[in-house]
Amino acid sequence: ARRARARQRLARPAKALGLNEAQQDQVQGINRQTFQRIRALRQAGGGGGDFANTVRQLRRALGDKILAILDPEQQKKFRALIAGLSRRVQQLDRQNRQRLGGDG
Repeated sequence: ARRARARQRLARPAKALGLNEAQQDQVQGINRQTFQRIRALRQAGGGGGDFANTVRQLRRALGDKILAILDPEQQKKFRALIAGLSRRVQQLDRQNRQRLGGDG
């Protein structure tokens, strides 16, 4: 069941990037390893700024590993997807700060 959910989460980006089945399996494995490391850090009591920085580094490494298995056209699409996600996260962050009365 867990693998099915993981593959389902990967379906839309896989289609957008045009990943073949081997690439999808590789990305799924890379994701699994990364999220297992994050989970282990969290369970080990990894809170605070160090945890957040470590997670950022792991996610950056995740992106680098994924880029390494993509062809040049897929890499362009992947970078565009990541840029769009980053803009969306920043927008949500601004909205949340405004809602909470912070400086926005």
